[in-house]
Amino acid sequence: MAFKAFANDTDILNIQGDVLTVNNDPTRIVVSGTLEVTRDKAGLKAALALQQAINSVVEVLQNEASLPEHIAEEPRKWPRGELPLSTRTRRSGFFHERPESRRNQSFLL
Repeated sequence: MAFKAFANDTDILNIQGDVLTVNNDPTRIVVSGTLEVTRDKAGLKAALALQQAINSVVEVLQNEASLPEHIAEEPRKWPRGELPLSTRTRRSGFFHERPESRRNQSFLL
C-alpha cells in the first residue's frame, strides 16, 4: 500500500522498522527519526520508501489550487488527550512532556 500524503490522520509509514516514521495528517506531515541509507539493497529499499512518501507530499502540495501561505496554527489533538511517544521522555518510570525547544528529532514538512 502506497503512502498517500494528507489523506487522513491514521496512516503512519515506518521505514527500516521504525527508525524513521512519516505520520499522516490532513494539515501536516511529520517525519521523525534518523534514517541511515546504506549502499546496499536494504539502503535502496529505504531510500525508495522515503522518496515515495516525499513525492506524495510534493504532488499533493503542487496540485492544491488554493494552497495558503501558512496554515493557521492550532493545538494538536491527540487521541484520548495523550501526546505521542515521540514527544515524551521516560524518567523514573513516568512519562514527562519534553519542552518544545527539545523536540529536535521531529520536523514538519
